[in-house]
Amino acid sequence: MKMLHSKIHGKNRTYCVYIMYLADEPDVEYIKIRVEDENDISCFAEFTMPGQYCSRSHGFSEQEIMKLAKYLLNHTGTIWDMAREDNEGKISANA
Repeated sequence: MKMLHSKIHGKNRTYCVYIMYLADEPDVEYIKIRVEDENDISCFAEFTMPGQYCSRSHGFSEQEIMKLAKYLLNHTGTIWDMAREDNEGKISANA
């Protein structure tokens, strides 16, 4: 799964927010998110939700990572909805 959730237009950068993975196991559910600079994919940050925990990053300042985490927190509902819809589509297509 790699699905574009949104683009964030900043002062000097445009960020692409991708839903990478939904773990949907008994008693465990989390999403992996990757945020990339639209013009330089070597500049990225990877988050786990819930919790908006940044596990890896390159090319982003600590302040940018905090802003991205806040963005993810503010859009938690739509991110989870999109990840679940995409996951359901893949399950039904493979059934």
